[in-house]
Amino acid sequence: MKPRNDVDLRTLNTFGVTALASQLVDLEHEEQLPDIRRWLDGRTPFILGGGSNLLLTRDLTEPVIRVCLSGRSYQIDHNSGEVQVVVGAGESWHGLVTWSLEMGFQGLENLALIPGTVGAAPIQNIGAYGAELSDVFEAVRVYDLARGTWLTLGPRDCQFSYRDSIFKQPGTAHWLICSVTLRLQHHQVGNGQLKLDYGDLRAEVQANRELKGLGGLSTQSLRPQEIAEAVIAIRTRRLPDPAKLGNAGSFFSNPIIGLEEALALQARFPGLPAYRVVSNDPSGQHGPAMKLPAAWLIERAGWKGVRQGDAGVHADHALVLVNHGTASGQQIRRLAQEIQGEIHRLFGLTLAIEPRVV
Repeated sequence: MKPRNDVDLRTLNTFGVTALASQLVDLEHEEQLPDIRRWLDGRTPFILGGGSNLLLTRDLTEPVIRVCLSGRSYQIDHNSGEVQVVVGAGESWHGLVTWSLEMGFQGLENLALIPGTVGAAPIQNIGAYGAELSDVFEAVRVYDLARGTWLTLGPRDCQFSYRDSIFKQPGTAHWLICSVTLRLQHHQVGNGQLKLDYGDLRAEVQANRELKGLGGLSTQSLRPQEIAEAVIAIRTRRLPDPAKLGNAGSFFSNPIIGLEEALALQARFPGLPAYRVVSNDPSGQHGPAMKLPAAWLIERAGWKGVRQGDAGVHADHALVLVNHGTASGQQIRRLAQEIQGEIHRLFGLTLAIEPRVV
């Protein structure tokens, strides 16, 4: 274990903002953990994955652990077609999706091209195109750096909800995710249903099939790879490549509100889309609710394509904040706060920020 000093983090966060880590160590093997714990000496670490869900607004004076744990393994139940996949936290999420499809596994196709590492996926309960990590999640293996002990958490332990989990709650700052176990299906054996009914995914798949002369949609003939190809095509058209334009993907979560409030807003703002979901209210009761697209709200408020210096809102997707070159994390945060204020003024809604802001 060799900590590095004064590490430039610009290439380690997808916004490409400038920040320094006073001390950083790469975690490549679990055998390093006892030494890292001694190095911390009771200090609270900053745990860094792919930097794709992160906005740095300052230098990091706390010790940084960059998670680089790799490895994939799987077991197939040939009777049920169920596949248990165990993946190192430092693996690329999209790399995992691609590999799983090549292996003939079903379950991750709707989550293609989401940036970041596997270890970050449970923290955010990542989701896209009608699917969430929690749909296929089985367990996560965690090392408690404060106590030097191991934890294995199942779905209920993780307290998953929309873009949220126990890992965002106080008291988990010393938890380091080392591996994630997923429950997938072998497509040739299983009979799990593919998810097509979100946004324009079905239309994209149908258009691709017509181009290839494959005929109409049938879940019997449809392959998970076709779903992934459609998701990748849509995301590529709509979202900027972080390698070319600094960003962290969707910057705000889609607000979820009560049915009556959503109907009242639709009466005030004709054309406002809303999608029915089941949500938990603060008392823990389940009930009908509506998800509103934050991108529609931001565009309606006039922020799409707005630029303040090198901090801006993407011209093609209002949900994405971008760094046009040399924007600082503070500048991007100020832009986000102005957007939040305007959305609250116009619609009475609070937009939650998806990335971790430090």
